[in-house]
Amino acid sequence: MDFELAQMSWEDHAVKVAEGTWLYDGAAEKPVAIISLPFDYWYELGKADDQLAPGEEPSPLGPLGVLYYASFTSIDSAGYLTIGEAKAAAQARLSAPIHWRH
Repeated sequence: MDFELAQMSWEDHAVKVAEGTWLYDGAAEKPVAIISLPFDYWYELGKADDQLAPGEEPSPLGPLGVLYYASFTSIDSAGYLTIGEAKAAAQARLSAPIHWRH
């Protein structure tokens, strides 16, 4: 599937598969989500910006035809094959625990 990020928004294809919160500075509750996309976001962004390395290919999609990304404010991680891997990547960025709702 060929996506043109220069002419679309990634949000048009995103599906939120998990939501959680964490405490910033021990007091302010902040959101985090895991989203799925049916393409390699970073590859498509590089392609749209003409920034791909010679021979660079997109990451293979997982068994369900998507990659999972941590999202604090936007796409904030690499793409992962499983929701669990994306949740672990989100948690690794924080010192406070994430409380997942699903």
